[in-house]
Amino acid sequence: MEIRTRTEYGRTIVEVVGDLTLGGFDQRLEAAVLGSIGKDDLSVVVDLSAVDELDRFGLGRLVCCQAAARAKGGEIALLWTSDRPWDLVTLAGLVGAFRIYRDLDRAVAERRGAE
Repeated sequence: MEIRTRTEYGRTIVEVVGDLTLGGFDQRLEAAVLGSIGKDDLSVVVDLSAVDELDRFGLGRLVCCQAAARAKGGEIALLWTSDRPWDLVTLAGLVGAFRIYRDLDRAVAERRGAE
């Protein structure tokens, strides 16, 4: 798994590349997300468009990131451009736990309006 952090339109985007699974996970995602919350932004967009595999463990780590972000007064939004993860998110009952976007411009615009 590779983590890339960038700023677009004044918003922090944390891009995940590779597998977000039990076998492919480490603490870099949480460090990147939580390092940005409060420091640069209260709302961070996690771009999962380049994630090849996502399992329940990876989804659980995203939930932990969301809980930690909210404890710091922030929030994460998820960006997915494919349909693949939706089944897992729906099965896990997490559709309402995140703001989920399919378009970066829309995610950034709505995140800008949230603060």
